[in-house]
Amino acid sequence: MWKAGKERNNTKASFPLTVSAKPVGTRKTFGMTSAISWDDPTSDEICKTNELNKLLESHGIFETTAESNHRGEILEKLNQLVKQWIRAVALSKNVLPSIANKLGGKVFAFGSYLLGVHHKGADIDALCVAPYCIERSDFFKSFFELLKGHPGVKKCLAIEEAFVPVIKMNFEGVEVDLLFSRLDLETIPGDIDLQNDKLLRYLDPKSLRSLNGRRVTEKILKLVPNVDTFRSTLRAIKLWAKNRGIYSNSVGYFGGVTWAIILLLTSPNLRGRLLWTNLNGARGQERGSLEIMQGKATWDQLLEPPRFFYKYRHFIMLLANSSTAEDHLKWCGFVEAKVRLLVGNLDRNPQVSLAHIHPKCFDMYRHEAVGTSTVNLSESIQGFVQQVHSQAEKMIKMGMKIEARYVKRKELNQYLDPEILKRERRSTEQQTAPLKRKSNEISTQLSKKSRTAGITCIN
Repeated sequence: MWKAGKERNNTKASFPLTVSAKPVGTRKTFGMTSAISWDDPTSDEICKTNELNKLLESHGIFETTAESNHRGEILEKLNQLVKQWIRAVALSKNVLPSIANKLGGKVFAFGSYLLGVHHKGADIDALCVAPYCIERSDFFKSFFELLKGHPGVKKCLAIEEAFVPVIKMNFEGVEVDLLFSRLDLETIPGDIDLQNDKLLRYLDPKSLRSLNGRRVTEKILKLVPNVDTFRSTLRAIKLWAKNRGIYSNSVGYFGGVTWAIILLLTSPNLRGRLLWTNLNGARGQERGSLEIMQGKATWDQLLEPPRFFYKYRHFIMLLANSSTAEDHLKWCGFVEAKVRLLVGNLDRNPQVSLAHIHPKCFDMYRHEAVGTSTVNLSESIQGFVQQVHSQAEKMIKMGMKIEARYVKRKELNQYLDPEILKRERRSTEQQTAPLKRKSNEISTQLSKKSRTAGITCIN
């Protein structure tokens, strides 16, 4: 680690650094260690970057201009709704109309959308900032009811018990996650600067955590020296992580902003130089990534999804049951956020060497499917189920249940659509080298079902 203050200039790193012609005094270092490299890109690296950009286009991750404009319109509509709602709530609390008209309020976008790296069809992370006279309970009651009655809003769900409370909704065809932060201000001006640390005074923990997303995203954009190249690289990282099944905050993997911070720390001098393949080393280097760096493979091979259901022999299926469509959304979202508890239990089980969560949720294929039990996981599984029920005490309703089953690979066809398994089998057969497997590895697969016919699972 670096020493603090002036001592840092006289401290040598414990690992070799790439030498660059750039004067040391002009370099900006983020975090506790230096960047992987300060070198500018070579012509070969620029060529590979162009190839990757073409590949990203072929994956259809970019929005059309009309789709992009539609997102902006949705945020503006939400912004107007928030202002009207704040005024109405203030009047209901006997605030004078002349004061209520000046309270303001604002909706801020953050996360991948603000960074400009969101994929086509992705959701929008947004933050509602309100003055002190508006309470969190108002947001999750009156504003939630206002949204439910809006003609453009569908599948509106309030998750007030979450670590970062959120209202999830589909607003005119776009998924939106809306957080709430109550500032210690009498009014919210339209040009408010959320980077002002004075705003953090007297904030409750939930407001502070909600505000943090926007503040971090803004800071990243200010620190990036080359925004266009940064966005291209981060898009590639996001696509790679999603395809590899390691992109999901809710189940314990990195999300978009976390990947952005890592990219900023490892390669702040990005000018067409793609260092993102080095990130793969943090999760164990695979043959495909090594061949990419050695020029023996293509970007397509790096972005291939893993053969999850053929990589492991043992699975735990989590089945979340609910009685109504509204309960289904809320219950499944709660269960998904608690999957990390199961992984913690499995990590402490001596019979399990690895627990890998599949971040995607699937519809139940056969409701009469039954699991087997040859590996002793009963204590780990039952402990998880009890934890979920205990933490859901305030929200659980009739019909909400969770069940965990141990399943072997040959039994997966009882739970999953055969087409999913066929696609992975075809992909596996195309590989030239067999996959290495450990008989004692456990994969955690989240599966959802509902007793209400025709319900589509929400990821």
